Amino acid sequence: MSALDAFFKPRGVALIGASADATKLGGRRYRSLVDSGYAGAIYPVNPRASQIRGHRAYACVTDVPQPLDLAVVMVRADLVLETVAACARRAIPAVMVITAGFAEVNAAGRVLEREMIELLAPYGGRLMGPNCAGLFNHAAGLNIGGLHVPPGPIGLVSQSGNLVLDFARQAALAGSGISRYAAIGNAADVRPIDVIENLLDDDATTVVLAYLEGWSAGEGRRLYDLVRHHPSGKPLVVLKPGRSAAGRSAALSHTGSLAGEDRIVDAAFRQAGIWRASNAGEAWDAAITLARYRPAQSERAANGVTRGVARGVAILTDGGGHATLLADALGLDNLEAPVLDEATQTRLRAVLPERCSIVNPVDFAGVAEEDPAAWATVTALCRAAPGIGAVALAGHFGGYHDNGGDELGQQEIEAAQQLVALAREPGPPILLQSIHAHREKPALVILKAAGLGVFRAPHELARALAALDFVTRHRPSAARTSAPRSACVDRVLASHDDRAIALLEPQSRELLIACGVDIPAWRVNKDARALARASAVDGAVALKLIAPGFVHRSDFGGVVLDVEGEAAITSAAQALLDQVAPADRAAAQVMSTPMISRGIETAFGAIRDPHFGPMVMFGLGGIHLQAIEDVAFRAAPLTEREARDMLGDIRAHRLLAGHRGAPPIDAAHAARLLVQLGDILVSYPEIAEIDLNPVIVSAQGLLIADARVIRTGAGATDKSDREG
Repeated sequence: MSALDAFFKPRGVALIGASADATKLGGRRYRSLVDSGYAGAIYPVNPRASQIRGHRAYACVTDVPQPLDLAVVMVRADLVLETVAACARRAIPAVMVITAGFAEVNAAGRVLEREMIELLAPYGGRLMGPNCAGLFNHAAGLNIGGLHVPPGPIGLVSQSGNLVLDFARQAALAGSGISRYAAIGNAADVRPIDVIENLLDDDATTVVLAYLEGWSAGEGRRLYDLVRHHPSGKPLVVLKPGRSAAGRSAALSHTGSLAGEDRIVDAAFRQAGIWRASNAGEAWDAAITLARYRPAQSERAANGVTRGVARGVAILTDGGGHATLLADALGLDNLEAPVLDEATQTRLRAVLPERCSIVNPVDFAGVAEEDPAAWATVTALCRAAPGIGAVALAGHFGGYHDNGGDELGQQEIEAAQQLVALAREPGPPILLQSIHAHREKPALVILKAAGLGVFRAPHELARALAALDFVTRHRPSAARTSAPRSACVDRVLASHDDRAIALLEPQSRELLIACGVDIPAWRVNKDARALARASAVDGAVALKLIAPGFVHRSDFGGVVLDVEGEAAITSAAQALLDQVAPADRAAAQVMSTPMISRGIETAFGAIRDPHFGPMVMFGLGGIHLQAIEDVAFRAAPLTEREARDMLGDIRAHRLLAGHRGAPPIDAAHAARLLVQLGDILVSYPEIAEIDLNPVIVSAQGLLIADARVIRTGAGATDKSDREG
């Protein structure tokens, strides 16, 4: 039995601190376990009771007989450590600590958590919590959460007990629910990703929903790899706060300063096929929609249909306002409500009067309120229309009888039954938005019970369809490994001054060349006149000061552009050298490169994120990079297809595809460079960041105008630590 199996499928459970008083923490959780129909052994532990709710009570967990796989600790905080020690003496494989008052309070609490883990570790025991709210497994009849949980196909892990309660309430409204959940609190030992992996492996779970508050080092990459390569292909919906948090700061690299945590999370989630929700309602709507409709998606994908099932949406409405709001919300998620083909419009005109719009949205203009059966008739016609991947019904279906009387209510029930029968036939999913969605209207109860999505607001339906579309269209690229290490690169790194973090640009260029990256020719010299004589043959050149401590040279005049002729180059190069203090002059040089005049200024980069590991970046570049921040990220190693997708992610992607008659850029060359940068970071742990800005891209290829490589290590002490 694995450690998490001991939590979710224990043969026996000891509840330490159990009580007959359901107003107490130990009483509520004990009652929910007894009432859940759990077939295993139940052992209440309370030295002041002989029996609780029909089960013999024990004074100490060491007195409890076998089988005993799970201990639930609900005693005072000052008694928790000794209680966990008693569990360790019994070698109990799974220990859940409900009690709060540890790392969430102070550093001493974190020390106590570490001591608990160390007590269990010698025999492979695992700790869930502390400060957690319980767990649930419908298949095992296990409910140690103290609340009612409707069963269903969604597996849930949360670092918040309140959100478990929120999702359980939403499950009750939706008419479907949860297969397993674990509210893991501080997650001192069992981490959210451990539970996610367990849920992905669980046959009763169709979709996984996770609320994640934070990462430990490397956990983001672990989640990325798990979901991207898991054989089940189950969708994962994640609610992770922190969208407004400032990103990590980096003094030396534009790439690093732009790589805020939220950008990295969004990029890695998208690449792995993880749907990120922005609030609890949206998270639940996405999860339940994916649970209801994803089997049809898999079948369509197997049949070779790869366009998103929700990409083309037919909107049916009993009034224009909700349809307009729905169409607008769909557009914000890049979903379409295309004009229906002429053949479908002809069929619609045969069943709807002239006053009804039939182009999409299809507006009943009062017909549905008088004859609710029209919903099923028109839905069937729209489902069969070419280019339609989903049908969305919008308005106030389910509540017509409020104004029209009981007879109309019966007709709504019959219409709902017709829609259910239609939804069971092969074809695009049917979803409904109604202002009565949160009311127990008979027609809507029928739809929910049959598994149709019913939403209160148009934007809720639109976001659920967006999640469905995303998961349907997502196709993980084939796994690949990065290029092997190169002896040439090792030599460049070995020649670098280990006291400095940033390589000087000539060294950065040499390293990139050794990795197979195309770099334009350059010259470097500490003598201005000698550099000018050699560079004059290149025509107009750019001059750069190369010296320790001068990193972002354009900020202080360390770059001079468009200099031509030996005299002008000599003068400009000498002026650059004169900026360096006499004590540092011996190490100073000037580099010249031919001017690059045509193309779009872009930026390419790579960064080693503490949570997600190697990431690559692409965006508009030049001096406006940080002001505009039009960038995209991906995890490395990446494929050329993923790299090409990055080019289309930035807001200015139309400039790259050819704007106002300009030819499109060489996208293949750009994609190869992104792949190479990712490979370098994967292959060389010694390299922390790469910053190429600007890179001039055009139809003829790309030319790297500036290159910066930054090594790992925070111990550098010389002036190259500071930003220029």
